[in-house]
Amino acid sequence: MKKFLLALTVAAATMAPAGAVAWLPAATVTGETVNDGNVTITWDYDGTENPCDHFQVIVYRKHKATAAENFVLAQSDFAGIESTGTMTKAENRGAIWDYVPECPGWWVKYPMYMNGAMGIDAFFYFAGSDNADIFGGSYMVSPDYDLSGVSGGALKMEARLAAEAISVSGGFAMWAWNTNWFDPANIDYKPVYNCDFHYSNLSTRTWTDVSETMTFPRLEDFSDPEQLDEIRGIDRSRTRVMFYGSGYSSYWIDGFKLSVDLAAGDVVDYGAEIIAVDGNTATINTAGDTENDFVYAYEIRPVKMDYDENRRVTTVRFVDYAYSTPRHVIGQFSGVENITGGADAARIYVRDGKIVCEGASDAPVEVFTLSGRPVYSGVYTRPIELGSGMYVVKAGATVAKVVL
Repeated sequence: MKKFLLALTVAAATMAPAGAVAWLPAATVTGETVNDGNVTITWDYDGTENPCDHFQVIVYRKHKATAAENFVLAQSDFAGIESTGTMTKAENRGAIWDYVPECPGWWVKYPMYMNGAMGIDAFFYFAGSDNADIFGGSYMVSPDYDLSGVSGGALKMEARLAAEAISVSGGFAMWAWNTNWFDPANIDYKPVYNCDFHYSNLSTRTWTDVSETMTFPRLEDFSDPEQLDEIRGIDRSRTRVMFYGSGYSSYWIDGFKLSVDLAAGDVVDYGAEIIAVDGNTATINTAGDTENDFVYAYEIRPVKMDYDENRRVTTVRFVDYAYSTPRHVIGQFSGVENITGGADAARIYVRDGKIVCEGASDAPVEVFTLSGRPVYSGVYTRPIELGSGMYVVKAGATVAKVVL
């Protein structure tokens, strides 16, 4: 029987001062129009007590493999960071949050800086003790990745790491939403067995190249009932990777690449674009969509930038943590359907990856891609199964847009 392994344990350390993060209210989507080649969204924001400077719309795509491949989910060498900091003397810009422009959806809490590298202030290391911030302390964290459609479920991390002082160690871990908690009110993310890689011998002078594979545990490899319950509770559709450090100064990341091995037919999502918006409307370009790679969702983040005339640095503050900002699936505004029709309209929605036309039994149904190409036509008798993508469904007088 394998041992119960949770390498990322709760550790005692200096806590961040209470109230240090200035949360902004959430933006509320008020409209979504899907056209051929673009999607236009609008939202409301109540900034009466805590205004923001602008919004970031983070665009997510889905990718379907047509053959076996290694697909890159996120990659950055941090070459865009200009700083007076060095490996042995970090620059502390007073930032609570920062983001990684080349990796949409990735955020850094308590960042430190050196020229061409991102640091994490390991002085604030602790693993978290409540649902307000399950990761606690300081970290760099990815958005959720949906790995439920990946047959292997293995993430590959390649990174260059270092430490500011010999007291600092660090690494990265894969986390997943898990329903196996002692109290349903406490359900949150947990680190995945055998997917925490912590390095205690990082250099303060040169970079250490690491390469690791993070794979979900298999039930057949365990026999202990508690371990089996833990594994069964994993929700692969909400998986993320977190870099973390511990010690009393900076843990450095010179660059990283996160990828996933896909078999033919596997589907995965990824952050594709960040759109900066001053107002409350944005247009997402979908003209380059294909059946195997297409825009499917977005997030809207209010952002406040604190500007320092002397140091010329910015601090990012945004609503909620990177992992819990609502992701809006295109075509599902105001619920699972986006229907036009009269009082007797059919209800069109997606269930178990298939198109359901409730109330349309024996009625003619047509399905089109957003470019207008017909992909299905017939009398509705059972749920319709198609490949991944966004579709327009017509069932009698009812029209709806759905995402598979």
